[in-house]
Amino acid sequence: MVKIYSDFLLPEVFDKLKQTVTGKEIPWYYYPSRDVYENILTSKFEYMFTHVLYFEDKIQSNLFNTFEPILHRVQDKYKISKLLRFKLNLYTNQNKEYHQAPHTDFLTDEEGIHIGLFNFVTCNGGTIIGGEKYNSNQNELLVFDNKCEHNGVIQTDTPSRIVMNIGWK
Repeated sequence: MVKIYSDFLLPEVFDKLKQTVTGKEIPWYYYPSRDVYENILTSKFEYMFTHVLYFEDKIQSNLFNTFEPILHRVQDKYKISKLLRFKLNLYTNQNKEYHQAPHTDFLTDEEGIHIGLFNFVTCNGGTIIGGEKYNSNQNELLVFDNKCEHNGVIQTDTPSRIVMNIGWK
């Protein structure tokens, strides 16, 4: 089951964060999208850019505090006992709709792991969760269980699609 939270952040908070992710402040790192657990590229053209804010029990970026308002709003809806990952993904327009490989973010049968996908851009890309497509709508958060396979859909109508990926217990 997917929970959808539209207008997740206050407009002034969202606008500030969107300016940050679309500006020159964030260093984006090339990352070939792959089946994370088998290291198999599904296509030589499948890639994204990432910026990891938090992973492996520690802050990885000096921009972590900038994006903390998203975590505070998630905490308003869910009890976060442990943050597992907090990262930004940027997908570039590849002039055709492209579906990435279905996956789970954490390879575990452990109960109670949630995934949150927060969209910064409205576009015709999105995320397929459990076989259903959820369009990318700015200032919207999707929350689902880690056991649900999901995959990104590359957009064709905007230069980029930017998504915050959050994993927590």
